[in-house]
Amino acid sequence: MTDQASVSPNKYTSKARFGEQMLGVLRLLEPEPEGLQAREVLRRLKLALPPTESELTLDASGALRYDTKVRWWSVGLSKAEFVTKVGGVWAITDKGREALLEFPDASSFGAEVDRRYDEWKARDISEKASRENWELADSVIARIPAGRWVTFTDVAETVGGSFQSLGVHLWKECPPGWHRVALKGGLLSAERYGDEDRTDEQRRLLLDDGFDLDGPLPEDRHLPLGELAGILTEVKGGERAWLVRGTSVKGTSIVPEWIDEGFMSLPASMLPMLLPDASDEDIKSAVDSGYSTLGYSQREAKFEEILAFIHRMKPGHLVVTTAGDDVFIGEISGTALQHESPGKRSNLRRLVDWDNADSPLAVSDLPSRLAGRLRSSADVVELTDIYDAVGALRMPALDDDTVDGDVVPEARLELLSDEVVERLLIGRVWLDEFVELLAERRQVIVYGPPGTGKTYLAQEIAEALAGKGRVTLVQFHPSYAYEDFFEGYRPSGTVGGGIALQLVPGPLRKVVDAARENPGEPYFLIVDEINRANLAKVFGELYFLLEYRDRSIDLLYSSGDTGPAFTLPANVFLIGTMNTADRSIALVDSAMRRRFAFISLHPEDERLDQVLRQWLVDRSFAADRIDLLVGVLVELNRRIADKDVKIGPSYLMTSTVVTDAGLDRVWRTSILPLLEEYHVGEGVDVAARYGLPVLRRALAADRPVVPEDVESG
Repeated sequence: MTDQASVSPNKYTSKARFGEQMLGVLRLLEPEPEGLQAREVLRRLKLALPPTESELTLDASGALRYDTKVRWWSVGLSKAEFVTKVGGVWAITDKGREALLEFPDASSFGAEVDRRYDEWKARDISEKASRENWELADSVIARIPAGRWVTFTDVAETVGGSFQSLGVHLWKECPPGWHRVALKGGLLSAERYGDEDRTDEQRRLLLDDGFDLDGPLPEDRHLPLGELAGILTEVKGGERAWLVRGTSVKGTSIVPEWIDEGFMSLPASMLPMLLPDASDEDIKSAVDSGYSTLGYSQREAKFEEILAFIHRMKPGHLVVTTAGDDVFIGEISGTALQHESPGKRSNLRRLVDWDNADSPLAVSDLPSRLAGRLRSSADVVELTDIYDAVGALRMPALDDDTVDGDVVPEARLELLSDEVVERLLIGRVWLDEFVELLAERRQVIVYGPPGTGKTYLAQEIAEALAGKGRVTLVQFHPSYAYEDFFEGYRPSGTVGGGIALQLVPGPLRKVVDAARENPGEPYFLIVDEINRANLAKVFGELYFLLEYRDRSIDLLYSSGDTGPAFTLPANVFLIGTMNTADRSIALVDSAMRRRFAFISLHPEDERLDQVLRQWLVDRSFAADRIDLLVGVLVELNRRIADKDVKIGPSYLMTSTVVTDAGLDRVWRTSILPLLEEYHVGEGVDVAARYGLPVLRRALAADRPVVPEDVESG
């Protein structure tokens, strides 16, 4: 590492190190009236306070732990009002200079920063809790079905807070659905307050909902607490993460406005006003109407991003945005609201609590799989499949003993156990190389002549590494297509006299979806006879991802991925098998060879005759029978000139060959037909050259018996 004097021993606790480093930052800034760029602060701090061994390691986000801790911990300096951070420049404040005089040692200084940070955090949490509570209540109330009602107590018990405060909030703000919240017994809340105009409005809205207002609201239409809790669960949603862009909105970046004011937005400049409880179909109609001048594909993309922003995003979800090389992360805290904005640049908004408004991360410091996704040009991209990588960027608590959070481990492949190696017979050297290639390249093709056990080994190895439930096998053939392999539209009945089409996932799509759900576990897709299909046709745009796993692409068909953000997860491994008798390895195009590692499985290279011998020994075949079976296989392959069509042992790894009749049948029906095809058009008498009687006579004479038409040498 440049500009590093030495490595300090690991002798600091996090709190002690925090005080030392933060005091060091302030001392570096004291003689700099114009401040310093953050990177320069880090460079100088490393010279003054060299990293410990653990600080030289990379954290879950792929950044140096030293830099990550200082950046995040410096938020405490900012919240304590000891430093300012503007445009990436850190500068000391008057309060910071006073603190240097009042707290000259690391321990007392760190404690003071902690105290001030805790005060700020308490205020922030209180304000945020109050704001989020009403936003959550508003979201729940907005989803109460028309024709149903609840009480203030119902909502308060479900969401939290007092029913009195909730009443004041609803009276002041009148959020969508407010009229469906009544007093106990179904009495109208507006009537209780004696506001004639508000009472008329509430009665009108309830009449629109289908209520008969001759008396209190009927108890049989009172929404049960369980259903209200279900709405709350739906509103909160699960753990999800999103990328939302604001860097090119009508030619300008509005990200600084987002960060300063605590929101994010879409322009939605031509989107008509939507009702609070607008359905997906309502949004689709509004987009089609407002954006009618756009082409079909553009309207579909616009609909998907607006739908995601309004319905799929929920308070509590994480959001990431970028501005140049700066990366900001926050948590969504509000529902989607339409808002007439200056220049119509941010008409559709959600409140966001930005974690690192004062301390943006750098794109270059992010892990490759996240950095690749941030390159997407779409305005809205879901990042839930890499939620762990997004979540790892969030600011740790200042009083934690470590800056590491709970991060899902990456899928790792371990070398096979001795038990598995012994069962597979082929030997540890070949098996270890195969597993190491998988771990390094993630895509490996096993090639060799027929009968060498390519598919069997691929399945057994994959199941040993991942378990049977995470291994899928598919076989390619000349008519195999992208729609079969990844996804495509298939008939699913009739609609209005026409054929309805449904997007159906193929084996690769299913494996990818499962792998995204379990990023710490390996998933395998085995493609048998991979060279029998037109690979460019089958893989389509996915061909690119085989080489660049950390990049995203547009899919041929939309399938629920918001924006062009489909990636091939790092925990998906592909194993292909290729029969060299069917097509020579030399004929595989360079694009395929660049994307796959190739490992040979030939009878001569790996002494597969010894695999056969061990298999027969393990099954208690007689010694003379073993010698015969191994001998005829070796003699057969000696007579085959082309390495790519030699015969593997699997044809003889069957109980059928225990008798001469069984061996003869295997030879006539399985082995000789392969050689007939190989010599087609050459006029070779296959039986005379490779027939079992000929080979047995050669073995009996302890010398090769070569018929006249066998080529010598």
